[in-house]
Amino acid sequence: MNIKIVSSALLIASAAISMAENASVRLMHKDGSQDDVIIIDYGNEKILYKKKVQDLNNKVVNLNKLDGIYFYRPPVFDEALSLYKGRK
Repeated sequence: MNIKIVSSALLIASAAISMAENASVRLMHKDGSQDDVIIIDYGNEKILYKKKVQDLNNKVVNLNKLDGIYFYRPPVFDEALSLYKGRK
């Protein structure tokens, strides 16, 4: 029984980690255009992203070319929040 609980916890934790690595965001460019993308990596004032999960080619954008970044709330966050609010 303890093995099932631990394996379920590991499965949930790995799903949350994979969601953090592949954050879905909307990039708002200074020229007024917007792109819905998946962030792969960031650093040195650059963002490495791709348009779809299946894309093989990654693209890079400098932060100084963006007006903003909007992070979408992943479903796992909504589920965790509802569990937190429902506790008694």
